[in-house]
Amino acid sequence: KGKISVLDVGGYTADNLKFWKMSKEKTKHLDYHVADYDTAAGLVATKRGAIYHYYDINLDNLLNLFPKKKFDLIICTEVLEHLLDPHRQMKSFQMLLKKNGRLIISLPNENTIFHRIYAFLGVGIDQYPFVLYKHLHFPTISQSQGFVEKYFRLIGKKYYMNFGGVGSRFSFFSKFFALVPNSLWRVIVDAFPGLLARGTIFYLKKK
Repeated sequence: KGKISVLDVGGYTADNLKFWKMSKEKTKHLDYHVADYDTAAGLVATKRGAIYHYYDINLDNLLNLFPKKKFDLIICTEVLEHLLDPHRQMKSFQMLLKKNGRLIISLPNENTIFHRIYAFLGVGIDQYPFVLYKHLHFPTISQSQGFVEKYFRLIGKKYYMNFGGVGSRFSFFSKFFALVPNSLWRVIVDAFPGLLARGTIFYLKKK
């Protein structure tokens, strides 16, 4: 009811807003904010209808951007694993989330069977060591859940898959994985998430 205020931290080009507008759950009363350090992406986010805020996630204080505002929904997807101090962000989320608000966080699983095979072969799980600014943290699924539950109450979670290997060294496996229907992959991933889930989406609320 009424206007829904959303904060997308590390929201880049506001893809979540784009898909929200395409869905059946869209609302005309959406106050959508993106906090990100990429100003070029911020221009795209603005064109999509978001309110862009420059925010260096490792250096700036998120609370300074919104000294008097709280949000119904905070989104932080594939961000926390890159941060020097993810605990600081979680504490900010606690302060910025409304009493009955919700939080969506996704974190990757860097310990799939494919990562383990590469590590066993001596290649390592990071394909760009000392070259690209990438992940600073490599949590398992259980470690990620323990981390988010330290600050919020877990409502639900979903595992996501990437058997096409998009954006990874595993893409050459995709032609074999494509022979297995996604519906079957879903059953297998849900049964063995630690080995096969590429990551987890956590749905949370205040304790």
